[in-house]
Amino acid sequence: MPHNALPDPHLFDTPPEPDFDRLTELAASMIGAPVALLSLVDDARQFFKSAVGLPEPWASLRGTPLSHSFCKHVVASGAALAVEDAPNHPLVRDNPAIRDLGVAAYLGEPVRLPSGAAIGSMCVIDHQPRVWTPRDRTVLQTIARSVENAIALRAATQAQRDAMNDLMAINEALSTQSAELAIARLSAENALAQQTRFFAGLSHELRTPLNGVMGGLALLEGVPDPEKQPRFRAMIRASAQALSECVEDLLTYCRLGAGIEATDAYPFDPADTVRNAGEAVRASAEQKGLTLEVLIDPATPQSWVSDGRKVEHVLVNLLGNAVKYTDAGHVRLSVRPFGAALAFRVEDSGRGVPEAHRDAIFEPFNRGDPDAARSCAGTGLGLAIARETAQRLGGSLTLERSAPGEGSAFLMIVPQGAAAEKAAAAQTSVEAARRSA
Repeated sequence: MPHNALPDPHLFDTPPEPDFDRLTELAASMIGAPVALLSLVDDARQFFKSAVGLPEPWASLRGTPLSHSFCKHVVASGAALAVEDAPNHPLVRDNPAIRDLGVAAYLGEPVRLPSGAAIGSMCVIDHQPRVWTPRDRTVLQTIARSVENAIALRAATQAQRDAMNDLMAINEALSTQSAELAIARLSAENALAQQTRFFAGLSHELRTPLNGVMGGLALLEGVPDPEKQPRFRAMIRASAQALSECVEDLLTYCRLGAGIEATDAYPFDPADTVRNAGEAVRASAEQKGLTLEVLIDPATPQSWVSDGRKVEHVLVNLLGNAVKYTDAGHVRLSVRPFGAALAFRVEDSGRGVPEAHRDAIFEPFNRGDPDAARSCAGTGLGLAIARETAQRLGGSLTLERSAPGEGSAFLMIVPQGAAAEKAAAAQTSVEAARRSA
């Protein structure tokens, strides 16, 4: 009988079990036989699932080759086998079990699967020739049916356990899938809300200068007085400039978000970069009566490999914000070594950012305190562009400190060479994953 014909779970090579041992002991006791076996037969051996009175080494081996098996004849025929004098029985007289196990008499009853296939034998053995009585046969037959019931119950219990495990696995998978779907839905809702806020902000920022242009044109057309026309033209020019800046910022932000805003890496002088950035806003600072300081740490390298143009653009952006939101005092730009990177710091003595708005200042169209933002022109994209640019350079931009009435300090870290390329590549991968999610 092939091993794989057994019901799940397989009984071959499994430890003894009390349910089967009790039936084997019962057979030996009621029939009065020194040996009782529950033997399962495959195509190579017989395995004793339960045994009583078996001599060593067979008791420890819990089986024999088929050469020693009487039970194989029960399985092959599917019928009971009664051997009263083994050495003289034509079917088994040459079986080495007569010598090795002391088998003189044998009585075996088939053990079947629910399908009807015989898989083994419930048997008793005597060491002396013996005439098996009808009672012996009936007792052994009854016990064999009990063994079959135990096997079926065992298989059913295991099937129920497997089904329960499968159900638990399905429930766990469904729970995981539900959690993933919930996360995906929340992510989609957040993305939609962010997109809605983005376009609402975009609409507002474009409409404001556009209204200025349209209003100026209306005034220009309605006022024929040549002396007033220059003022209206100036208003139109300023609004058009603001509109142009808004569109340029929007395009830059979209290019950065799509990962198509190219960054270069070439040697530049950090000292020249901070000086140039300072000069770009000096006139605006002096017009407001602010002190503009540019500090260069003596240990700053004279050459640094990164995109100097974009570094300068970020610094001008930060300085412009500092001047815009500072009514009195100073604006300071500094550069110094920071481990294997450079640290650019922009600080001011301006209005500061309230704690409630600090986490959102790098979001597009968010300019921190709404009261302060209303009094200062701007697109609300500057800090979002600045941070994205710093990350594309492999670095970072953070709000180092800020307090209402005490000013703010922004810190940009810029690595160079391979470190910058590695960090920027990692950032690009993160952004790509975020866009595909």
